Amino acid sequence: MEESHPKEEQVIAEQVEEQTTTRMEDLPGSVKSELKKRKRTKSEEKSANSKEMDELEKTCDDLIDSMRNAIEEDYDSMQKGKPALKRLRLIPRISQELYNKKVQRFFLKKGGLELLHQWISKQPNGDQPSLNLCMGILPIIYEMDISYSQLQNSTIGPTIRALKRLYSELEPLVKKIVDKWTRVALDASETTDEDEESKKEKPYTSRKTVTVAQKQLRTCLLYTSPSPRDRQKSRMPSSA
Repeated sequence: MEESHPKEEQVIAEQVEEQTTTRMEDLPGSVKSELKKRKRTKSEEKSANSKEMDELEKTCDDLIDSMRNAIEEDYDSMQKGKPALKRLRLIPRISQELYNKKVQRFFLKKGGLELLHQWISKQPNGDQPSLNLCMGILPIIYEMDISYSQLQNSTIGPTIRALKRLYSELEPLVKKIVDKWTRVALDASETTDEDEESKKEKPYTSRKTVTVAQKQLRTCLLYTSPSPRDRQKSRMPSSA
C-alpha cells in the first residue's frame, strides 16, 4: 500500500488549481460567457429555491395561525350556545395545503401534529368533537408522513383510540391509522436493530424486532387489546 504524503498532495492540488485557472483565462470569449451564464443560472436557481421554501414556510405559519384561531372561535361559539363551525369550514384548506409534502414537513416540524390533536380532543367545556369534524381530520392525519419520533413526542395516539369507542363509524379509519403507525414503529425498530447488530457483529433476529416494535407501540399508546365484543366473535364458530 502506498504511503500518504499530505504535503505533496497539497502541492499537487495547488498546481492543478493554478493550471485550471490559467486555462480558464485562455478560453475564448464565447466559452467564458457560457460558463458565466451557467454559473449565474445555478445561483438564480438556488435563490429561487430559497424563495420557494420561504413562501412554503409562510403558508404553513398562516395555516397554523388559522387553525389556532379556529379552536378559540369555536370554543367561544360553544360558550354562547352557537354552532361551532369554524374548524369544520377550515378542513378543505388544511387538506389542500398539507397535500404539499414540503408544507407538510414544515407543519410537522412546527408542532402541527399536536395541533391536530387539539382539534379532535375533548373541549374545555367537556364536549366531545363532532363526528363530522373527526371524519374530516382523520383522513388528513392518515395521509401525512409522520415519523416515529414525531409520534413519540405527541399525545395524539390515545385520543384517536378513544374516537373509535366514541363513534363506531370511525372504527375502520382509526384501524387504518393504527396499522400505518404500527408499520412506522416496525421500520424504526428494524433500523435500530440493524445499527445495534452492526456494532455487536451479531446475526439479525426478527423476533427481537417484533419485541422492540411492540414496546415502541406501547410507548405511543397505540397498542390495543381486543374488546370483549371482538373476543366473543373470535370464539364463535365460522359458518361453512
